Amino acid sequence: MLKANYEWQLKPSFDQSDLEKEQVVKETQLSPLLVDLLFQRGKQNIQEINDFLSEKPHFHDPFLLHDMQKAIDRLQEAVRNNELILIYGDYDADGITATTILYELLESIGANVTYYLPDRFVDGYGPNKEVYAYYIKQGVQLILTCDNGVAGHEAVKYAEEAGVNVIITDHHEIGNTLPDAYAIVHPRHPEGNYPFDDLCGAGVAFKLAQAITGSLPVEYLDVCAIGTIADLVRLEDENRSIVQQGLKIMAHSERIGLMTLMKSQNIDLNHIDEETIAFNIAPRLNALGRLGSAKPGVELLTSFDPDYCQELVNTIETTNQKRRVIVDQVSQQAIQAVEEWKELPEIIILAHPNWHEGVLGIVASRLVERYQRPSIILNYNAEKAEYKGSGRSVEGINLFKLLQAAKEYAPKSGGHAMAAGMTIAEDQFEAWKAAIYQAIEPFKEQLEGRVPLPIDAKITADQLTLENIQELNRLKPFGTANPKPIFLIENESISAPQQLGKDKNTLKFSLTKGNQQLEVIGFQKGNLANYLQAGQSVDLVVEASINTWQGNSRPQAILLDMASDQKIIVDWRREKNPDLIFSLSQSYYYFESKSLIAQYKEQIPSQSCLIGEEDLKQSREHYSQLVIFELPKNLQKLRDFVHNENIETIYLFSYSPISARKIGMPTRDHFALLYRYFIFYKELDLTGKKADLAQYLKIPLPLLNLLLKVLVEAELLEQDGQIYRIRPGQNKIDLKESTTLKNWAKRIEKENFLLNETIDNLTRYFFQEDNL
Repeated sequence: MLKANYEWQLKPSFDQSDLEKEQVVKETQLSPLLVDLLFQRGKQNIQEINDFLSEKPHFHDPFLLHDMQKAIDRLQEAVRNNELILIYGDYDADGITATTILYELLESIGANVTYYLPDRFVDGYGPNKEVYAYYIKQGVQLILTCDNGVAGHEAVKYAEEAGVNVIITDHHEIGNTLPDAYAIVHPRHPEGNYPFDDLCGAGVAFKLAQAITGSLPVEYLDVCAIGTIADLVRLEDENRSIVQQGLKIMAHSERIGLMTLMKSQNIDLNHIDEETIAFNIAPRLNALGRLGSAKPGVELLTSFDPDYCQELVNTIETTNQKRRVIVDQVSQQAIQAVEEWKELPEIIILAHPNWHEGVLGIVASRLVERYQRPSIILNYNAEKAEYKGSGRSVEGINLFKLLQAAKEYAPKSGGHAMAAGMTIAEDQFEAWKAAIYQAIEPFKEQLEGRVPLPIDAKITADQLTLENIQELNRLKPFGTANPKPIFLIENESISAPQQLGKDKNTLKFSLTKGNQQLEVIGFQKGNLANYLQAGQSVDLVVEASINTWQGNSRPQAILLDMASDQKIIVDWRREKNPDLIFSLSQSYYYFESKSLIAQYKEQIPSQSCLIGEEDLKQSREHYSQLVIFELPKNLQKLRDFVHNENIETIYLFSYSPISARKIGMPTRDHFALLYRYFIFYKELDLTGKKADLAQYLKIPLPLLNLLLKVLVEAELLEQDGQIYRIRPGQNKIDLKESTTLKNWAKRIEKENFLLNETIDNLTRYFFQEDNL
């Protein structure tokens, strides 16, 4: 049995009569499935549907943003007076693109401008007083922030008191107070009333450009789209238009650096979409600031030198590869630390003195995905006596609000509902942790259950045709607040399940409905292949996709979760990872030999049970999973146990300290060799000498023990402890009648069955009633 990882929640069909739905379908010429999805997303009449599907740009008046006019007036004054303006950006993809927009904008109107992207390891996030002081000494007379500022009280106050105005453009969560800046342009400013509150940093910079130029600055839409997608803001309202228009421009962008980067990734310019940015462009820009300076990102987006752009792309790619290696290393260490805990807390907080600060957010995301818990990962800096970290959350738990509950212990913290960063002094760390644990306590019951997975509609596999998926793509761009549609496919029979990739991390199988075959791909789900068999009936939760290769396109389903109520055997016969083998809770672990029990009993999970042959008649617990760790002597008893206990999943490891099938049946020559040896010596004390004798005879030690046992049984030898002596005057006997040899032959047969038989046949043997 394969259990779902998530709590599937199928959305109800929208409350509308068939007649209304039929009318909408008729007038829009859309499929009933797409109309259902549009109604679910709040588009509840023909006008709203047409507006949503239309690619007509939709942008608000930039002067509706709080302090926009004040900010523009001050910037124009600085341009007129040739004041040196500092753009103070951020080190992620949003900060890089926001800085690019403002730098190009101010240069285009004749400003005396420079920019600075803080180093996360030296300057930290947001306004830095020392950096401000340095640039003020260099003659900067106006500071313009982008993608940061609302948490920079100290630095902003310093600049203003030094006679240097600070204009903040930001979009991050606002705390209890705002800095005393000259102007604050923010879509959620408490004194503002902007129609759309979820612009990213690049989006706010774009609005400032729109206000200064007096028109829509389309030349910045490509980089603005990158920042918008990378920062995971809601892809609706203005953001939808930014991304739609930006992706179109990107296909024929005049930015040499951007085109060089896309060429290096073999990106098809005719099929650029939000996933191109999310999986190819944004991670590479983010990698710069994670490991060092983000400045090459701005240089790449603003340079017109092809050779220099190629150098930058090479640097970015090298940095990204290094980032991947570090992420994998830290992730493995973090997961190992969590696995050692007896219980999983409501929020995972891990700290280490050697974890790279630049990748902590990615590692936190991986832990959230694996454990479905909010996670905060921190690096401890002994020289500074502080912890610096990054956190990610799950739906329904606002990480920013959690951090606010511990703000007195960590004033340098901020972010969003789903992502945040923090710095905590060493002497405040334990108090900060206690405050976080207390703040999340009300969510304990919510976190103990499985994480909900909203499902848009139930369909059949044959509905995912190329034509239907192309129509569903009219909902693009997908992202926050406009996610990819998620579908439930029930009771479908699978074929050809297999693992793909160097690390076997990808799962692939097919569904066949009528004469149509649908390919299903599960990334990071390769381990599920062990739970699947051809012909098995499964329920799937998937996203629809189109796989294009060498000009040919075909429909594809991306697997998100799956379940099956069929009893199954998980093939662990070649498994070598003890952490995996001993990771199952609420399971029986079957052993036979006392030596193995003594060796492994401490590794059995606390919520599982070790059983032996004597426990097969009456178990102490009632679990639905059985791990056959050691080859059983009595297969019939174990099969009876499987049925009596209603076992649903068997994990077949089947270890044997002595492999009978590898040793094989002894030959007449084996017996003759050993018997002649005893005829010569008459009597042997083999105490501590059996291994030496086996080596001398050039046979395995287990085979020597078997030969001795058979010869004693046949009364050709007599045994007294470890002393063996010849028994003279014996008549010839037929060793084939030996009970020991017959049992050995059965053991070989049993080993061959459990270790070589197909999983399909083993499944029938253990679970089908007619085999009893």
